[in-house]
Amino acid sequence: MFGYVLAVLGIVVGGALVYSIGYVVKRVRKISEIAFGTKDIVKGFQQQEELYNNTPKSVSGMTSVELPKILKDFPEFSWSEWKKICENTLRAYLEAIENKSLTYLKDASDAIKQQADLIIGEEMQLGITECFDQLQIHRTEIFRYEKKEGLCKIKIQSSLQYFYSKISEEKGKMIDNKIQQCRYDMELVFVQDMSKVDDDLAYEFIGNCPNCGAPMVAVGSTRRCQYCGTEVKEAYNTRIWTLHRIDKAK
Repeated sequence: MFGYVLAVLGIVVGGALVYSIGYVVKRVRKISEIAFGTKDIVKGFQQQEELYNNTPKSVSGMTSVELPKILKDFPEFSWSEWKKICENTLRAYLEAIENKSLTYLKDASDAIKQQADLIIGEEMQLGITECFDQLQIHRTEIFRYEKKEGLCKIKIQSSLQYFYSKISEEKGKMIDNKIQQCRYDMELVFVQDMSKVDDDLAYEFIGNCPNCGAPMVAVGSTRRCQYCGTEVKEAYNTRIWTLHRIDKAK
């Protein structure tokens, strides 16, 4: 009798489970069909990922608002010219990283070269190579203009896509391989008087000693190496717009 009861309970529970699983499967298929247009939820997510990878990133386009402010302070500023310079430098920056060579950045500022050189050094230590093939820039806009004591900044954003791949040189295999939609932030800087710039901000403009390679220390309108004593006057560009930074937006 007890065995009979267990058998009946097993049938009931099993039936309930089958019904529940069937119900859940139907609900998932229904939700997938509504959300993705297909009953196969895995295929739906794959379609969404492909769509995401092929949809350009939006940029904070404030050019129409910020450009009049810039032209009021700098009437000679040419946005069309600087837009072209920023896009060309961005391309050269990625080519330099891919090919591990600063020769692609011969027309770039020392700050941009130092950024690229740092990334190249890190990748060489890790034994990896990043490739940015079929690069296409969708849009470039100004998104902020800042006036600070002693300097002005124009922040620029570009939306682009490339076929990204990362290769492990040690293992000889591809780690990553797909189309990516990205945003890159760039920064134009106009230094008016470095002696008035906040110390923390001024540190961004300090390069390396041309004699021994150690970091230079800013002192008024000069920089002096704390190791070998070399002094370099007007070591940074003043009274001229300079593309100072390139960063991949998160």
